[in-house]
Amino acid sequence: MNIILFEQEETERPLSLSDLRGRHIHDILKLKTGDEFKAGIINGPRGRARIVKAGPEGYALEFELSEPPPPPFPLILAVGAGRPPSIKKILKEGAAIGFAEIHFFPPGRGEAAYLEGHIFKNREFRSFILEGASQSGCTTLPLVAAHASFAGAFDALNQFSLNEKGWTPLALDNRDAETGLADYLGVFSGSAAQGSGPGPKGFVLWAGAERGFSEEEREVFAQAGTPRLSLGPRILRVETACIAAGSLCLAALGLWGPARPA
Repeated sequence: MNIILFEQEETERPLSLSDLRGRHIHDILKLKTGDEFKAGIINGPRGRARIVKAGPEGYALEFELSEPPPPPFPLILAVGAGRPPSIKKILKEGAAIGFAEIHFFPPGRGEAAYLEGHIFKNREFRSFILEGASQSGCTTLPLVAAHASFAGAFDALNQFSLNEKGWTPLALDNRDAETGLADYLGVFSGSAAQGSGPGPKGFVLWAGAERGFSEEEREVFAQAGTPRLSLGPRILRVETACIAAGSLCLAALGLWGPARPA
């Protein structure tokens, strides 16, 4: 953890050693009374927490949280749901890299039952995005949604790529792609650098499940004018492709710059 996150109400009571965060402070950070660590409120400000008292049952903490929460990046991921290990990785790494929203839909060429599992029914996804946000040192969590169909997800996200926000939709396709994603994004970077027009406002990034998009899904993209783009000649796991493509999109948006002190 590069930051330890709390709900607002949790800051008003001791942190127990039975809590995973308490165990992390005790076993990994090995902090004592008077020591400080990076802390933040989920979807709220961040700063530092000081251990006022350390005891056998846990810690009494005092918080100083003055830094406002970082805004989410203008980047949305919509991905076909795969096996649970893949979903968990997408949630963790997607939260870490800074997707504002992560949407899952039943794949046209895959197993729809993955969306009916405990990750979504029991809202277990929250623990994975918390882990990713803690890794990144950020307090802002992505919105997570599970859609009953690809069509439902497409309709829900059209508001971002049409009238409301004017974000650019992109579809990752490992077959019959129009061009490479890096080359496509270079068009934006080049036009912005040469002053010939504004760069993109944001991206809605579409990815199929492990078997890729179905022909019906490809037809929807074709009718909507959504470009289908490649990440290169190698066949990547879905979670790897999502993070690689997200990184390229953030670079095109000018958000992949140097880190600033926390």
